[in-house]
Amino acid sequence: VEDYTRYVKDGLEHWPPQSGEACMREITLRWEALEAELTGEFSNNQKGDKGKEGIALFLQYLFWSNGQPVCLNPLEEALCGLSCKPFNAAERISFLLDRPDSFQAFKQLSGLFLEQRKLYAAKQAMTKRKIDKTKKA
Repeated sequence: VEDYTRYVKDGLEHWPPQSGEACMREITLRWEALEAELTGEFSNNQKGDKGKEGIALFLQYLFWSNGQPVCLNPLEEALCGLSCKPFNAAERISFLLDRPDSFQAFKQLSGLFLEQRKLYAAKQAMTKRKIDKTKKA
């Protein structure tokens, strides 16, 4: 798990609360570019070799969308503490870590990113709704 930290620029050790939304958008843009690149590689029957980078981006998105710094050791324990995460996240991430450059892992990673983006959007909407209610009161 330790070698995943080198794949994410800007560091994994902190949560930037002042620019959280901008960071989440940046991770999303980086994932979309990487996803397109990997889709092209797999459609040309080339083996994707950027799976670890994608997994690192997902872990960063997952933890930051929960307002927490990324914690890779122990990963499974850290995942249990997250309230906003895809169904069976620990098992699915374990699958990714076992075969990061396989097509099946790429499809799983794409699904995890999509699910987490939806969960994060719902969480943001709920937070905004609570803020709006307190302003009216």
